[in-house]
Amino acid sequence: MITVAVVDDDRMLLDGLRSWLAGVARLRLLAAVTTVDALLDGPGRGADVVLLDLVLRDASAPEDNVRRLRAAGSRVLVISTVADRARIVAAVAAGADGYLTKDHDLDSLVAAVETVAAGGTAHSPELAFAGRTTPARTGRGWRPGSGRSSWTTPPG
Repeated sequence: MITVAVVDDDRMLLDGLRSWLAGVARLRLLAAVTTVDALLDGPGRGADVVLLDLVLRDASAPEDNVRRLRAAGSRVLVISTVADRARIVAAVAAGADGYLTKDHDLDSLVAAVETVAAGGTAHSPELAFAGRTTPARTGRGWRPGSGRSSWTTPPG
């Protein structure tokens, strides 16, 4: 079973993810909180995978959040509606294991979480450019495609 935690400052999204993930037998949600501090001080510390909103209202830097979560032993999948190239590249360079836009369905999210938990990378098409500017950590990556999972080799 993969343990998951969510850090996002949107209460509706947190409630939605709680509901979505409750129905996935192979995932266990440990915490859904609004800041990295709250996660690291609570029961979600050390989750296998943390779904991390790219831009939080507490003005924390995405790359700092990624580093702190990685230091606590979690892999990090950044989730966002923001396609800010500089912030995404900084988060991936800081150790994020992927970037997924928030417009994907539950099956795509679960596939991305499973890929990241297994040591792979998972990226929405918006991050295709980052593979050329940041080192790849694995030989396989996941990218959603036409409503189904697809495996690709990251550009390099």
